[in-house]
Amino acid sequence: MSQPTISVIFPVHNEAAILTRQIKTFLSQVKVAGLKISELILVENGSTDRSWQLIRSLRRRYHFIKSLRLPRASYGQAMKAGLVAAKGDYIFIFNIDFFDVNFLLQALPLLKTNDIIIGSKTLFASQDLRSHFRRLLTYLFNVFLRLVLNYPGTDTHGIKALKNTPLLRYCIHRSRTQNELFDTELIIRAHRWGAVLTELPVTVTEMRPTRYPWVRRIWLTFQDLIIAFWSKYLIPNFSERIVTGDDYGRSPEINQAIISAAQSGIVQIISILPNKISPSQVKTLQRLKSIHFSAHINLIEDQPVSPLDQIPSLINQTGHFWPLSQFLLRLFLGLVDLKEVRFELDHQIKRLCTLGVKLDHLDSHRHIHLFPPIWNIVLKLAGQHNIPHIRSRRSIHHALKSHPWKFFVHWPIFWALSLRYGNNRHSSKELDEIVIHPGAAYYD
Repeated sequence: MSQPTISVIFPVHNEAAILTRQIKTFLSQVKVAGLKISELILVENGSTDRSWQLIRSLRRRYHFIKSLRLPRASYGQAMKAGLVAAKGDYIFIFNIDFFDVNFLLQALPLLKTNDIIIGSKTLFASQDLRSHFRRLLTYLFNVFLRLVLNYPGTDTHGIKALKNTPLLRYCIHRSRTQNELFDTELIIRAHRWGAVLTELPVTVTEMRPTRYPWVRRIWLTFQDLIIAFWSKYLIPNFSERIVTGDDYGRSPEINQAIISAAQSGIVQIISILPNKISPSQVKTLQRLKSIHFSAHINLIEDQPVSPLDQIPSLINQTGHFWPLSQFLLRLFLGLVDLKEVRFELDHQIKRLCTLGVKLDHLDSHRHIHLFPPIWNIVLKLAGQHNIPHIRSRRSIHHALKSHPWKFFVHWPIFWALSLRYGNNRHSSKELDEIVIHPGAAYYD
C-alpha cells in the first residue's frame, strides 16, 4: 500500500527577513524526521518587501516548491488559495514564524481516523509564550466560539492538519468569510457536516511582531463576523445542492481552481465567459465527465463578441463594455439599446455553441441578468436556443449573502429598473443553485 502524500502550506506576507532561513530550517527538520513532503506551497499575499523574489529563488532550488501570488494581503485568502491548489492526501498549514515538525509526526497517524487535527494553543498541556495581549485575545475569541457558535474545540487559528477529502473541498468553496475568520468558518462547517476533529498541544512563541496591522485585522475580523452572522441567522438556510462555478475563462488561476472543484465533485455546472474563452480552454473542459455547462453572459467586462459598430450603446470609447455601475445607470436613463443587448447576448451564446459547448444553463457575470429588462431578454434567448435552465433570482439573493452591502444596494437598483421597465416575469426555467467563485482570490 502506497504512503499518503503530504502537502504543506505556508502563507507569506512581508516575511523577507526570515523567509529563506525558516524554510530551510523546516526542510532540514523534515529530513531529520525521515519524512517526505510531496509539495510545499508558498502563498505570497500583498507583500511590499522582497518576499516574492525570495520565493522564486527557493522554487528554483527545490523542485517540489509551488508558488502562488495574491494581489492583496489576506491570511484567509492565502490559506484558501493554498488549499485549493493542494494535491496531497494530507494537508498541513503552518506559519513562517511558527511550524512544528513534531506536530506533523503526531498528526500523521491520527489522520487515518480523523479529518482535522488542530494544534491548540489553549489546551492544558500547551505552552503559549506570546505576549499577554495576544493570549487574552485568543482566550476571548475562543470563549466566543464556544458560547455563540457552539464550537466543541478550544482553538481554530492554530496550525492544522487536514485530510484532503471531498467534504473538505466542498467546505472550502462554501465558506463565505474572506479574511481573518476563514479558517474558523472552514473548521466549524466541516465539523458540523461530519468531519471528525481532534486537537494536539503545542508550544507557541513570538519570533517577530504580527505583519498585519492590528487596526486592519480588527476591521477585517469585524467584516467577517457580519458575514458569518448574516449567513447564519438573518437568512434561512439554502437547501439546494446544485453548485455552479462561475467565471471560467477569466484567468488561468480561476480556470484551474474551477477544474479542481469539478474533479473533486464540488461543482456540477461550470459557467463560461463567452467573450473570454478560447478553443483550447473549451477542449480542457470537454475532458471532464458528468459536468454541465452554462453561458456566463457578460455585458460589463472586457470586449464584446459582436462587431463594435453593431452595438455602440454597449461600449465606451475604448471598445470595452461599460463597468457595472455605469451600465446600470445608462440602462435606467434609457441610453442602452435593448435590441443591441439581445444582439450581443445572442452572439455570445452562438459563440459557445460554435466552440462545441453544449449549454444546459444561462447565468451572467455579476448577476446582470437579474435586472429588468435584461431578465426578459435572457428568457427569450433561452427559449430560442433550447436552453432548459436559467439561474434563479433566489440563487442570486443567496449568493449575495456573503456581501451584505451588495445585498442591500442591489434592491433599490432592482426596484428602480422595475419601475422603469416593468417587473420580471416568473419562468419554469429558473434553477436554484449555489454559486461559488473558485480561485477568485487570484483576481484583483
